[in-house]
Amino acid sequence: MGRVYSQTMDAKRQRAIHAGTWEGRRSIEDVRPHLVKLIKRGMSRKRIGRAAHVDERTVGRILRRGQQLVNAPTAAALLAVPVPKRPPAPRGMVDATGAMRRTRAAGQAGYSLKRMAAEIGGNLQNVWKIQQGRHRWIEPATDRAITAMYKRLPFPCPDPDRRTLAAIQARVQRGEVWHPWVAWDDDTIGDPDAEPAYDAPRPRRTDVLPSQVKLGIAGVEPFDSLTTAEAIEVCTVLISWGWTHERIGEHLQWGTDAEKCRDNAAAFCQRHGIEAAPERVRMIAITEVLQVRDYTAAAA
Repeated sequence: MGRVYSQTMDAKRQRAIHAGTWEGRRSIEDVRPHLVKLIKRGMSRKRIGRAAHVDERTVGRILRRGQQLVNAPTAAALLAVPVPKRPPAPRGMVDATGAMRRTRAAGQAGYSLKRMAAEIGGNLQNVWKIQQGRHRWIEPATDRAITAMYKRLPFPCPDPDRRTLAAIQARVQRGEVWHPWVAWDDDTIGDPDAEPAYDAPRPRRTDVLPSQVKLGIAGVEPFDSLTTAEAIEVCTVLISWGWTHERIGEHLQWGTDAEKCRDNAAAFCQRHGIEAAPERVRMIAITEVLQVRDYTAAAA
């Protein structure tokens, strides 16, 4: 049997040489580092062999340096096996990326950890760890509960509390980015390799979401994220506090520098008949921001 196989391979090699397609052999050191990477990412020898259409015993011999050379086509097939970006999940667990992104999007929308824990029937500390990315893998039941919560809740939260909005403001000040719900769809939110895409349709200029107005007053949502009607509400409140156009422009990220922020804010306020503010700026703490108007009650 071995002689027949050798003769067959010799015939194939001779035909390839005459055709000018024979690639000869390569050192296993050209291939072995790639196989080591695959093994470290959780791929078994059998899985590597199946992906490359190569006998798993060949993979084993290369890994333990049981041979010095390998046929060029075999080497090319092994090198073509992509390295997984994440190792496979342990038995009985699932990737936590989707759960982390959903809880972060919910938090960015104004939902507190306490509310999320109550919605999924879970432990608050565990929800916090998932949201912070402390868990790489979670139980499937937890993932399903978070997914169901995410689909069930309205976005943004219609009645965010002061502590949650203060936490959002603190993340903004730290430069910590939590992508909102509009950045994901059902196909990408659980994919570790997916990037956020902000291509959701913008609301109409006359739409007013009370929760968006609150976030604008708190400095969480910039001017570009507000409708015209929402921006008018925000500016009206800030003007009533004695904020200058410059302060309002900077608060709503209305330009690239202080002068541009001031000019844009002044032009907007004048265009929409909002009374000009005095030059003195009255600094308002984040906890005071939400005590001016109850937008949730106004929307009911």
